[in-house]
Amino acid sequence: MNSNNSILFELKNSFQKDIVKKTGLIELIEKHHSYLKDCIAVFTNNDATIEEKQSFLYQFLHILHMHSKAEEETLYQSFIESDVRLARLEATVGQDEHNIAYQLASELRDMDFLMSYSEEVEAKAKVLATIIETHLQEEENEMLPLINECLDELEQVELANDYLNKCEDYLHYEMLTPSQYSSYPYAPMVNR
Repeated sequence: MNSNNSILFELKNSFQKDIVKKTGLIELIEKHHSYLKDCIAVFTNNDATIEEKQSFLYQFLHILHMHSKAEEETLYQSFIESDVRLARLEATVGQDEHNIAYQLASELRDMDFLMSYSEEVEAKAKVLATIIETHLQEEENEMLPLINECLDELEQVELANDYLNKCEDYLHYEMLTPSQYSSYPYAPMVNR
């Protein structure tokens, strides 16, 4: 497998810049969506090599877990507690879609796609990609516009900071090797 994890490292290096720049919640989520879309474009490309597909699927699964967990613990939680019915509904739908994605991601890991990229792996990866592409589009069109309606400026700043910190934590722990886990006893639970 190509060990080039350039997207993961680019994302990891962007956290500090986003903190300094005080990047807004909507912009952060859209940026992380673009990383997911970039990975999908490669591992679903029929012209990509097996090594490229493996590498980009690997990075996609890490970014997906980081983004989804951080989003659930910040934006979704805020929306679930909202007085706005549509916000509660969108957060619940988003959580259900994340749960389906976690199941497929777990199945892909169990198939050991880094060692053998079979047609079954490729098919499951394409199903996951389709689900996530639809989820991202729905979020961008339906959920993100609700942020300005449901959250005041201070709440958005606080959620953006919290989201970014959680992303940093999740990505850090996602990038650890199993032998490094014991050094981080308070690592967030990683679905594997």
